[in-house]
Amino acid sequence: MGDTISPDNEQWVSRVLGIDPHTAGPAITPEALAAARMAWQDAMDTANQQITALQQALLATDDGDLHDIAEYGLSAVTGDFRVPMMSALAGADPASKPSLAKLAKTVAELSNHLATDDRVMVCDENSFGVAVSLRATLGAALTQVQRSLAPQS
Repeated sequence: MGDTISPDNEQWVSRVLGIDPHTAGPAITPEALAAARMAWQDAMDTANQQITALQQALLATDDGDLHDIAEYGLSAVTGDFRVPMMSALAGADPASKPSLAKLAKTVAELSNHLATDDRVMVCDENSFGVAVSLRATLGAALTQVQRSLAPQS
């Protein structure tokens, strides 16, 4: 199979899909990435506030183990993904496929972590009356980052 398509197929693609098969297609825009960066930062700010409130509730107990848990904060809950996510977002360039691939991989790994990590679940479902929504808050931002990686039309 070659990289060319027949004139009949070109006409079909153009007519049915509305795409010129000779163009590179829609691009990933810097604006979409900038909005994704802002969404991620806003989500991290919210998550930090929630975890700080939970830490205060843990420290208000007489339980030394809960005090130890409170010491580590959001970094412990997000595993080893917080810094790589910030780095991948900062380095994402619409013209650089490797940087976009790195970001996509980091988003997928962090999304999986949020969905499967017990620490995230325990924070979200804590019994201290503190509203924490790490999966929803960070997950929504990750979804926006993921969408920013899709070509914009």
